Amino acid sequence: MSYQIPNQNPMPIYNLEWVPDYPLASDFVNALYLQSGDYASPNGWNVSYFENLSKYFASQGNNFLANLFQNESEQYNELNNLIIMANNAALQGNTSLASLYYKKAEQIAINLYLYVYEYQPNLQWVIKPYMHAFNNQISYQENPINAEDSVFYWWFK
Repeated sequence: MSYQIPNQNPMPIYNLEWVPDYPLASDFVNALYLQSGDYASPNGWNVSYFENLSKYFASQGNNFLANLFQNESEQYNELNNLIIMANNAALQGNTSLASLYYKKAEQIAINLYLYVYEYQPNLQWVIKPYMHAFNNQISYQENPINAEDSVFYWWFK
C-alpha cells in the first residue's frame, strides 16, 4: 500500500510487513537494509545508484548534492559491510560481536533515514492450557516477535 499526492509529497508512504522466520537480528536487518534485501533492492537502494547520482550532480556543477550522495554511498556501503560482518559473527557463534555490528548498522540506517517508522504492530498469542507443543518445544514453532504462524499439526491436546 502506498500513499503519495502528486507534486506535493515526494516520499511515498507504505506499510512494510515483515514476518520473521526466526528470532534473530539477521532476519530483520538482511531483509530491510541489506543491498540485496527484500525491501532495499526493490526500493533501489544500492551503493552504485548513490555513486552514480553523485557523479551526475558533480557533472552538473552541483557540488552540494554530489557530496551529499557520495557521503550516502559511503555510509550505505559501510552499513552493508557491517551487516555482512554481523552475519558472519553470528554464524561463528559470537553473538556479542554480531550484536555490536547489528547495532552499528541499525544506527547508520537511522541516520540515513531509510525508513520513517510510525508504529510497531504487535499481537497476542493465546493458547488454551490443555494445548501443548510437539515434544514441548514451543521455540521451534513460534517466533516470539510475531504470533501469526501457528501450524495446526504442531499442537497436541
